Amino acid sequence: MLLTLTNIDEILPAVSTSVNACRFLVPAMSDSLVVDDVLPPWQPRAVEVRGEASALDSGGKAIMEGFDDPIIRIRPRRIVSWGLEDGFQARSVG
Repeated sequence: MLLTLTNIDEILPAVSTSVNACRFLVPAMSDSLVVDDVLPPWQPRAVEVRGEASALDSGGKAIMEGFDDPIIRIRPRRIVSWGLEDGFQARSVG
């Protein structure tokens, strides 16, 4: 998954989406995205973005050729990260 930051107020997870993936978005509900992995031997790290999500019919192909055009836009309210170079961080946005 590629996470494209256009600015601090708008995060576009550029993932291959489909009608099935977008149907789970409920208007005016809180959604979250977590991107995580574990480096050897045991170093977990992650970024969690909480906010309001909306499905867009286009935009994915503009981010990277080969992506599906529909994308999910998350307008963050809270960003939390751990295990990265700066350790644990959390902040509210907006």
